[in-house]
Amino acid sequence: MNYNRNSNDSGIFLLICAIVAVIGLVIWKFSTFLGLDMATGAPVFLSLIIVAGLFIVSLIFGGDWEIIHIRKIWPILLALAWACFWPALNYWSSQTLFGHFDTPWWATWYTKGGVFFAIIGLGYLINKIFEDF
Repeated sequence: MNYNRNSNDSGIFLLICAIVAVIGLVIWKFSTFLGLDMATGAPVFLSLIIVAGLFIVSLIFGGDWEIIHIRKIWPILLALAWACFWPALNYWSSQTLFGHFDTPWWATWYTKGGVFFAIIGLGYLINKIFEDF
């Protein structure tokens, strides 16, 4: 049994609470900046963090593994960054004015998918054009 009443476990608990509070504040500021609610802003922010992490991994390890070199995967990363904003597009399209409930063209699935594949296709076309430079 541990009869030590001067344990420092509360310090770790306070540190974890402070970190969670700072993350919540950052997500709240990000959501407010984009005009989103927290339920939409959190997945957008966290998915952008994941894409940024993939970008950093590509920069660090791109010299070792040619398949993840930034010149080869930048169109995919850009398309993934576009896909991160799909929940925000859904939220913005749900904000109605005067009872108008039709989904705008920019929030439909075919526009999102079309832009996604257009970014990838045009990115690799640009790679092909500037391959010799």
